[in-house]
Order: sequence, then C-alpha cells, then structure tokens
Amino acid sequence: MKQRINGLILALLTALLSTQALAAAAQQADSLMDLSGMNAQLEGMPGMMEQVVAQQAAEGGMPDWQAQALSAALRQGFDPAQMKRDIRGHIEDNLDDGHADAALDWLQSSLGQRITALEEGADTPEVQAEMMRIMQGGDAGVSERRQALLDRFDAATRASEMSVEMVMGIQRGLLSAVLTAAGAPAEQLDMLMGQAEAARPQIEAAVVQQNQLAFAVIYRELSDAELGKYVTFAESKAGRGYHQAMLEGFSQAMEAAAVRSGEAIAASAGQ
Repeated sequence: MKQRINGLILALLTALLSTQALAAAAQQADSLMDLSGMNAQLEGMPGMMEQVVAQQAAEGGMPDWQAQALSAALRQGFDPAQMKRDIRGHIEDNLDDGHADAALDWLQSSLGQRITALEEGADTPEVQAEMMRIMQGGDAGVSERRQALLDRFDAATRASEMSVEMVMGIQRGLLSAVLTAAGAPAEQLDMLMGQAEAARPQIEAAVVQQNQLAFAVIYRELSDAELGKYVTFAESKAGRGYHQAMLEGFSQAMEAAAVRSGEAIAASAGQ
C-alpha cells in the first residue's frame, strides 16, 4: 500500500511539474509575441485586410455587396485571437527555452525596444510615403557597407524566404478551401499551385526587392553600429532560433487563416 501511495504521489508531482512547465512555456511565448510587436501586428490584421479589399474594389470596380462579403470572410478567417493561439503553439513547440530567454533579454534591452518601435511604425504614413518616394526613383541613401548589413540580417532571419512561403501558403490555403467546397478534383488544385510555383522566381525577386526597400527605410534611424548589434543577435543561435520560430509560426498562421477565409467565401457563395 505504501509503495502504491508513493507511486501515486510521484505521478501527481510529475503531472504538476509538467503542467507548470507548459504554463511557463506559454507565458514565455506570450511575452515574446507581445514584446516583439507580433500581437499588435495581429490585432491590426482585420483592418489591413479591409484596406486591401477596399483598394481592390476601387481599382477593379468590385460591387459593394461582393466587397462586403469578402471583407466579412477575411475578418472571420484572419481572427487575431485564433492566429495568436496558432503562433503561440508553434513557438512553444519549436523554440528552445534558452533561446527564448536570450530573445527576451534582447527585446527588453534599450536597443531592442527601440528597434521594435521602429518595426511597429512600418505602416505609418511617414514610412509608407518614404518608401513610395524611393520606389519612384528617389535615393535610398544606403551605403554598400550598410546594405551588406541589411543583406546579412535578411539571410539570418530568413525574412524574404519566409515571406515568399507565406505568399504561396495564402494562395494554397484560399484555393484549397474554395475548390474543396466546390467539389473540384484535387488535380485542379495541383494544377493551379503548379502555375503558382512556376511564378516563384518572380515572386522571390519582388519580395527581396520589397524587403530591401523596407529594411532601408524602417531601420534608417539606426547607426551602422546599432544595426550591426541587431545583425549580430540575428546571426546568433538564439537569434536564428527566435526569428525562425516567430516567422514560421506567422507564416503557418497566415495559411490557416487563408483556409478559414476560403471556407467562409465558399459558404457565402453557396447561400
């Protein structure tokens, strides 16, 4: 009897410690998402989707009812709460505790906080206007040395690579949901995704060019020495692990959101 009781106590302690570890991992992931600006970005996702629909409606003459239905489907699919859960789960499963602690230390540093603020301001009218100026032929004012730093940052974080995968994933998610709801054969999805894959080199080139421009503008207030410290963190094992977990989680959450949006679009069309 005593052995059974001791065994039960051990099992309960093991379960308690496991639960505490899971809770700590969840709290750690929440902190990373909050301090990095990820949560703020996700909160703004529905509004950003509505802007995209409004722009497409204005350019392509989309009827109001169609634009409203599409906006509703995208709001349903790109639900911030669900996307946060998806990304949090990916971080918990894929980011080493030591790397997470190092990333938190970086994000809580004065330079880390300043960089996060710059990244959160990427969608401000001032930043967008500056990017438009450069796209129209203005001088970006980026030296060869600074461009080399930005290229190292892109390579270490895999930002352009993951951006391309996100574009492809959103296409795949929307097409898969709509075609499945329509009863289309799997071969049709394969054919359409094959066409999308054929366009991958052009997408990659466009994404790299866009990111080079975005990085040049977003980080323009940083000195070369400050940017170099950010690159050093990004190239470290902890930095690579952190950025990979965050960007992969974001990319997968975007594809899942696209699937939900596609299902909502198909449901709306069937009414």
